[in-house]
Amino acid sequence: MAQYDKKEVLERVEGKWIYVYSSLAPQLHTALSRIGRHVPCPKNNVGKTRFRLLPAVNETGAGFSNDGGVGIRGYISSGVDMLMWLNGWTFSETINKIGEALGLTPIHEKNQSGQSSTKVINTENVVMHANAARFFGVLVEHGKARYEFKEDNDLSYYAKLKYASGFERHVWGVDIERALVDAGCEVGQEVTLFNLGRQPVVLMVEQRDSAGQVIGTSELHTHRNLWKAEQKSHANTQKPVIDVPAAEVKQSNMSAQPMRAQGVKADQFSHDAADKAVKVIPVAAVVNKASAPVDVPQNLRSPAVDLIVQRAEEYMKASAKAKVEAAAKIERIWNETVPFPHELSFPMTQYLQNRSILCQGMRDAPDMRFHPALKYYDGDGNLKGTFPAIVCAIRDPKGQIVTLHRTYITKKGMKAAVGEAKKMMTVPDGMTVTGGAIRLGTPTDGILGLAEGLETAWSPARALKITTWCAVNANGLENFVVPDDVDVHTIIIWEDKDRSLRGEQASQVAKAKLEAEGYNVFIMKPSSPIPPRAKGVDWNDVLVNQGILGFPSRSSVLRATAAKMTSSI
Repeated sequence: MAQYDKKEVLERVEGKWIYVYSSLAPQLHTALSRIGRHVPCPKNNVGKTRFRLLPAVNETGAGFSNDGGVGIRGYISSGVDMLMWLNGWTFSETINKIGEALGLTPIHEKNQSGQSSTKVINTENVVMHANAARFFGVLVEHGKARYEFKEDNDLSYYAKLKYASGFERHVWGVDIERALVDAGCEVGQEVTLFNLGRQPVVLMVEQRDSAGQVIGTSELHTHRNLWKAEQKSHANTQKPVIDVPAAEVKQSNMSAQPMRAQGVKADQFSHDAADKAVKVIPVAAVVNKASAPVDVPQNLRSPAVDLIVQRAEEYMKASAKAKVEAAAKIERIWNETVPFPHELSFPMTQYLQNRSILCQGMRDAPDMRFHPALKYYDGDGNLKGTFPAIVCAIRDPKGQIVTLHRTYITKKGMKAAVGEAKKMMTVPDGMTVTGGAIRLGTPTDGILGLAEGLETAWSPARALKITTWCAVNANGLENFVVPDDVDVHTIIIWEDKDRSLRGEQASQVAKAKLEAEGYNVFIMKPSSPIPPRAKGVDWNDVLVNQGILGFPSRSSVLRATAAKMTSSI
């Protein structure tokens, strides 16, 4: 197989992942037709809600897998990782497959023609290559910062662009600062950035004396990865495409205003230092006009795929709007609920009795409430009816409500016959459920229980009177953060026994994390075997089938925690 330049492939595939997936990953056909919505696992076609492509898939290729039995679970951050997982390819194979699909020039052909992906045409003119990587969108902010905002990286320069779909990304390059200034680009304007590749430049380097004072400058002829910026012309107006409030423009080391790097001594200059010089002067001040943008290769295009891309962009816009409106919707629905117990909450009482978890402690759990008639929408946004629902607040470690978790039930206390009886509402912009939980009471005796599901969490509370919080799912369990204002020294994890081993994996990850933070951690795993056709067994199954006798005694749990505390002193 022909070899392709990794950097060129990754730059050129951005914004084309749907086309690439349509060609290289036919397993994603269903997911592509339902972007942002849950579908069966594309690896084994099992389940109904085990996988989804994220709204920004065309830009990033990202998705999310809920199936721990297929070699990957959780966030799949890139299209390369996705193709490696689905097709069993190595990283190199994946890069080369993508390069071939995009119709790029293989490395050996470039070498045979005396070219490279960063070819310098000559030392007199800076030339725009036909395949120059381009990035376009509204300029949200720009400034100096350490590369990818990581403290251990060198200083670089970034431009934050917002695509028409609402997706945002940071583009990095030391020369971006000069390119934006030369083109007169301002925050709020639509701009296009072109990566021109490595070009000859003259660097003006400050010369300093032994006291560090600037005593002059000298020229250094070298090469640098150059950029060109263009702003979209607006007839007879300079009004920004979008209004960016001043408060949203970062003014720290990531200031949107151009910042100058500190100079270096001429006798200490190196290729690394070239990225920290005071000023860059391109050998040629005028860059050739841009060629027509490189489009998606015709072999990847079809009316059907073009329609998928269009729908993905529409979904992204709708998703962005939903995030903006999420906070108001969450507040409205929360205000429509009533505390439990309540004269209206009979369906919820029946549901909890059916799961053997109805207990007095629920009066001390104000974050679990009842909604008498909550609207249910399917994955396509179609209203399917109204149902009674258990509504729980998911709070972050600081105690702020982030979003709501809903369990749709019937008037007789059974799970509602809908696609997803348990759903979490959209998380508002600027917030995250990572580290959070549904707080089902206040811990006592310095002990806090932790479980994935709501019913599982109430089971040890019912059986042992140990306050247990709901982490919502395995990912939530792994990332749980003990709030600073909660006085606990011991965490008991009530593990789900899954056939996929996902519950065991999550509890082990959580245990290691919490122990590293100084907590005593116990894992309680059901001893019951998994029924033949079941996905697993949890502690609520134990309570329903065996009653309180299926649990260890409260006294034995307290003795074990006390013994571990004593041994750790």
